[in-house]
Amino acid sequence: MRGDDDFIRQKAAALSKDDNKKWDRENLERRLATYHENNAIGLFAEANNASDLGHPKAAPKKYPLTRFYQEKGTEVFEIDCSGNLFEMFESMRVYVERNGRSYNYLDSVGKLNSKREELLVKEESESKQNKR
Repeated sequence: MRGDDDFIRQKAAALSKDDNKKWDRENLERRLATYHENNAIGLFAEANNASDLGHPKAAPKKYPLTRFYQEKGTEVFEIDCSGNLFEMFESMRVYVERNGRSYNYLDSVGKLNSKREELLVKEESESKQNKR
């Protein structure tokens, strides 16, 4: 899941004190800085343009986490975390089930579709009420 730093800060600030054990401002900023340092897309360019590239005694290069999945031949699914929660979970479900649905304790596709339709009808009616 990806989101801009301000969105993540707003979510952390909205947590109650009881639910916010490790996302205080200082820890959040430290974690965001570490994440950006370890996942910057520029790490590919830095590693590939290193002067000692290919040398047997070259220092190990630092790559973003997505490289691990690329090397393993695994598709990387990214989704914006600031979207509609139902849409996010539905997109994740579709991704997970792209090679076939597992039926262990899950609702049927028909039931999921009816829930989705109910939600859309509710959103539409709320939108109409808000326009009035």
